[in-house]
Amino acid sequence: MERFLAVTDKDESYGKRLCGFISERKSVPFLPVSFTSAKAYLEFAKTHNVVLHIFDGETLEEFFKEYERKLEDEGTEGLEASDDIYGDYDAAGVEKLREELINERTVFLYKSKLLESSTEESLTEFASQGIYKYRSADEILRKAMDIYSRSTGRLKYVDNFAKTRIVGVYSPVSRCKKTTFALLLSEGYGRKGKALYINLEEFSGFSAFSGTRESEDLSDVLYYLKENSLDFPKLKSLVRRLKSFDYIPPVRYPDDTVNTEGRDYASLVESIADVSDYEFIVIDMQGFSGGASELMEICDDIYMPVMDDAVSREKLDAFDRYMEESKRDRIAEKIKRIKLPEAEGTLSSDLFDRLIYSSVGDYVREMIS
Repeated sequence: MERFLAVTDKDESYGKRLCGFISERKSVPFLPVSFTSAKAYLEFAKTHNVVLHIFDGETLEEFFKEYERKLEDEGTEGLEASDDIYGDYDAAGVEKLREELINERTVFLYKSKLLESSTEESLTEFASQGIYKYRSADEILRKAMDIYSRSTGRLKYVDNFAKTRIVGVYSPVSRCKKTTFALLLSEGYGRKGKALYINLEEFSGFSAFSGTRESEDLSDVLYYLKENSLDFPKLKSLVRRLKSFDYIPPVRYPDDTVNTEGRDYASLVESIADVSDYEFIVIDMQGFSGGASELMEICDDIYMPVMDDAVSREKLDAFDRYMEESKRDRIAEKIKRIKLPEAEGTLSSDLFDRLIYSSVGDYVREMIS
């Protein structure tokens, strides 16, 4: 399900400009959408997953004044009979209205000291979530993301997230050299800057490349994230090195992540980008419905290794139909399909060394050069 960041401001051009700025920031994993009234926002929020709301203070005040005037003129029965959004809220439902419009995921825009001087109890409670309306768009976005971070328990949003390139590798096709490609991509990026590889497969076979079996792995990182105790020193203690890039050892026991959802993995990647100095994060994905779809939303690029046989083509056609029917255009636009050359893969202690200088290694180096 797509997640939305709403901007509600009676000044239509302001709302559209702010949404335009946000849409250009690939590090923001939400789709921005603007409204000129609280009524329009509430109608949209009925059927869409709005996770963050930037709300103009004057527009908010005007909405409640109109609501109170309508309640006074028409009474509770008139309000309930209304065919617009007011019909969903009688006098007893005013608290529900306030909760939907004034909550821990709302950022208030103000032209003066509106929020700080407000005597309205519910608004004063969230006064710290206000920001001067005519600050830079970057400052407003930072405020919004910090508020989102606090409300979800995620680590604090910082500039580095925008500087980290997040690259996903996924394919509905089996035996397409997906992991080989993802590792070689990490190696290539590691020669250009600081790179981290994360494998999300249940049975990764990763020790064939690393030659080691670790006692700590991805499940430990996820545990620290859920406990809101993941920081850079703790992350570095769990990270290992292979050639020119870092990696988090994949899970050894799939049962350890049975309660981990796609959004948890996305939060993990976002948090690592927040607290670390990695320039590239490569995610080796598995299972579209098992987490890959949420991760794809935060990726800058998605590489999809494909094959030409009949079964593989049918799988790709089924994937394309699903993407079209589920209206995941934003994800589909990021996907780059690649057909990799053959490479020798005989298991031995120097397997990864041989792959680096194989035809697939040459292909990856040329691709990112």
